[in-house]
Amino acid sequence: MGFDPGISIGKELTNNEMRELFKCGNMGGMRRSKKTGTLVIISRNERSIS
Repeated sequence: MGFDPGISIGKELTNNEMRELFKCGNMGGMRRSKKTGTLVIISRNERSIS
């Protein structure tokens, strides 16, 4: 059975909440966690690309 963070898609988390929940680092757009076996990808959509 895999890691279940117990959050829904689209949920906004603070940097600290992500770090504590996923047991990962606090910097960068891609954060690997060996403890939970996850890769956290940080995305921010503030405006349209076109």
